[in-house]
Amino acid sequence: MSHPRAYNLTTYRPPGDAGTALAALSPQMQSWVIAKVERGVTNREAARIAGYAGTNHVLDGVGYRCAHDPRVQAALFEQATLAMRASSAVAIRVIEDILTDPVAEPKDRLRAADMILSRTGFNSVSEQRITVDRQSDAQQIAEAIRLTQSLGLDTATFLVSHMGLTPEKAAKLAAGADITDAEFEVIDDEPDPWSIPAEVAE
Repeated sequence: MSHPRAYNLTTYRPPGDAGTALAALSPQMQSWVIAKVERGVTNREAARIAGYAGTNHVLDGVGYRCAHDPRVQAALFEQATLAMRASSAVAIRVIEDILTDPVAEPKDRLRAADMILSRTGFNSVSEQRITVDRQSDAQQIAEAIRLTQSLGLDTATFLVSHMGLTPEKAAKLAAGADITDAEFEVIDDEPDPWSIPAEVAE
């Protein structure tokens, strides 16, 4: 696969606007990054292109160190981002060509139209339906009993601390009392701030 640019990577020097991450690397590391981004080669081949010498084993080691160097990783991300931005104009032209091609498949033209609309503020509106299943107190307590017993937890303690039952009622239910016949008394630890004291109401 031929290289798209006419410079020698072993003597490549980035232009002033090539990116700060790339400019911070040594010349050989810069060439390694460019080889990866421009040619998409392996780490070993990028090391060879960048001018590193040695056997394949040595080049594998060089490629590994470059690929795992945080500075090199930052430069790779930087240069890949620049390359993607440079290719965006070509991508737009491809989408426009599909959209305006009268012999293109309708599904392809619709997809191209959707891509343009969704990226220019004309997003489709989605609708979600949420169903809320409200359980009665008895159903919630029955479910709590079933879960705590299956998990080996202290059912009575759970009913008091999480369901607000009195210790007496919780103990009866934990012992197997019929929940449908039980009279629930919920503990109200905090007074209602909006309630009127009895002495005032009178």
